[in-house]
Amino acid sequence: MAYRNADGIDSDALNQWLEKLSGLLQNISRPEQRKLMRTIGRELQKRNSSRILNNVDPDNVAYVPRKGNAWALRRLRDSETIRRGQRFNFFKEQDLNLKFTRDTLSRNGNPVIVGRPENGPPDWEADGFVREWIYIKKKGRGAQSKLHMFRKLGKEKWLRYRADEHGAAIGFMQGSVARIAHEHHYGLGKSPARELIGLPRSDLKYIQETLIAHLAKTA
Repeated sequence: MAYRNADGIDSDALNQWLEKLSGLLQNISRPEQRKLMRTIGRELQKRNSSRILNNVDPDNVAYVPRKGNAWALRRLRDSETIRRGQRFNFFKEQDLNLKFTRDTLSRNGNPVIVGRPENGPPDWEADGFVREWIYIKKKGRGAQSKLHMFRKLGKEKWLRYRADEHGAAIGFMQGSVARIAHEHHYGLGKSPARELIGLPRSDLKYIQETLIAHLAKTA
């Protein structure tokens, strides 16, 4: 039984602890060892799956957010009016953080919308936004929902565990799924690193307590 951190370097203190646990496991039968490893593997699978679905790493730190528009948008309808102070977007791909102030006409006499930047000077306005390219937020759908990551990858269908009398392992164990997870975990290509699987102190404590409890029952 051994542990290697994300950089592939042995953690001496942790491995010494695991060696002690391995010695204790020799006191129980192989069928009991397999049963114990399945229990631990299943629980670690659930814990890591929950963290991935919540978009946090093993230390409960939020992932680097996905790039893109944080709004769930719809186009402004022809006859629809915007209330004063309502946020709007110009083209769907942008995130301008503008608030509507008034309607006006451009130099060419075309109707345009004027907005004020949320964090800009109170007396400064931006204009020239043509109505047909104005987008506003859809009701009932938040930004977090739109930018949430790993809805499928975090499910237990893809994140699996294996266990026998020698130990337990969790991971993405199928071709393309394993490749995608590997790229996100280590930040390969254009993706920033988002640690998908790990053993925080709370998980190590769970392993220790589960082993001790099981050994107490079989003593």
